[in-house]
Amino acid sequence: MKGGIKVISDLKNAALSSLKGRWGLGVGTTFLYYVLPAVGMYVIGILFTLLFGLSIDVISEFFLDSSITGETQTDTI
Repeated sequence: MKGGIKVISDLKNAALSSLKGRWGLGVGTTFLYYVLPAVGMYVIGILFTLLFGLSIDVISEFFLDSSITGETQTDTI
């Protein structure tokens, strides 16, 4: 079919022949395409969780005073 409309099977055969001997490149690219964003989201999620936890800890320290005896007293606003 020169210059005509290609059917799906022709496109599939062309794609398979273009990967002949280079399957590792295709699989590796696909793997990185899905793994890198997942790892990035995981790292960003951990950072935000840590920042949120630290901010809650700092805020609670601001409103609580410890006396010399070790008893915690709350500040009145």
